[in-house]
Amino acid sequence: MDEVPNLALLQLRCPPSKKVHTMKPEGKYNFRLPIVRWTTRVLSILSIGMLLLFFFGEADFTQPITLTTREWVQVMFFPLGVMAGMILGWRHEGAGALVTLLSLAAFYTADFLFTGTFPGGPYFLLFSLPGILFGVTRLVSRSMKDKPISG
Repeated sequence: MDEVPNLALLQLRCPPSKKVHTMKPEGKYNFRLPIVRWTTRVLSILSIGMLLLFFFGEADFTQPITLTTREWVQVMFFPLGVMAGMILGWRHEGAGALVTLLSLAAFYTADFLFTGTFPGGPYFLLFSLPGILFGVTRLVSRSMKDKPISG
């Protein structure tokens, strides 16, 4: 009689995406990570949608855009850089989080250099939260790759 090795973790590879899904030996799939990942993606869509509404909502497209250099610099970092990070986060979670964090930090730095104060209120951070959550998702997925699923 052949002895079956006791595997703590089975890994199934999906051919098209080459993503590794971890399962318990009994075949129970870990649903926590996909729930967190898709919650982050939905939040990113909502955040980008709201930012676009703010960005284009009051625009008068019959007139040329007149922004100062200061405003152009800030717009490049927030909302454009933050939105770019969230879009990138759909495919590359770690890189998307990094772009979001660097854009947010550059926005706060530019605002401080231009005005001598930081922007007030939590709103810039709240709109950037999905991009930051992409980084959390990336860290969790990396830590789960090497650990057996408990529970």
